[in-house]
Amino acid sequence: MRNDRPEQGYTLVEMMAALLVALLVLGLVFTIRQYTEKAERAILAQTDLQEQLRQIEELLVPAIRDSDSIVTGAESGETVITIRQTGEAPVVLAVIRWNPTAQTLNIRKNDPTFQRTFEHISQFSFTMTNQMVHVQVEGRNEGRSFRYSFSASPRL
Repeated sequence: MRNDRPEQGYTLVEMMAALLVALLVLGLVFTIRQYTEKAERAILAQTDLQEQLRQIEELLVPAIRDSDSIVTGAESGETVITIRQTGEAPVVLAVIRWNPTAQTLNIRKNDPTFQRTFEHISQFSFTMTNQMVHVQVEGRNEGRSFRYSFSASPRL
């Protein structure tokens, strides 16, 4: 007895070709997803760094504007900047400590009491010229860097 009906289903070659195409599409999808996640992490790291640098400005500008004495120095390998308001009741408005080895910037304010350590700070510059304080901060995170600068005028 012969069966003259054509066989139904797929051949082994057709199944292997379909599997190969499916694997190629899956590989492409995973590669795109990996690239997208890496780009998202880099953007989030840079956004976080920019936000930190803006927060540094928000913390320092009011203290600098209210100050009439700014003293810079060094202590244990750190740059220390003390922002004061002298007068009848002298008060320390803020103390800034930059550690270039650890790449951290610590800001302590006394009114209200507040302390924050910012990480990934690769450069910090604090200069005074012509009754103006210029601050330049550079942060570096996950291979990206961002430079931020601002100025404020103290009551010197």
